[in-house]
Amino acid sequence: IAIGAWSFVGPHSLIEANTTLGKGTLVCAGSFVRGDYPDFAILEGRPARIVGDTRRADARLLEQYPALRPLYDAWAGETQA
Repeated sequence: IAIGAWSFVGPHSLIEANTTLGKGTLVCAGSFVRGDYPDFAILEGRPARIVGDTRRADARLLEQYPALRPLYDAWAGETQA
């Protein structure tokens, strides 16, 4: 199992062997995850499927705190504003 930086796994989730989660991934509570997932995926369900992108929520935060944008872009890469 490989879990990327700043990824979060909700309670009662199952991450199966040979699974790779990209950076910034969010696994919703109770999800069963198997396979390879890209950076910034929001995963939900049994079996898990991609239901969103964490950069959308991050964009709202960056609008409130624009001073964080250079740091975020250095970590996540250029985001679509």
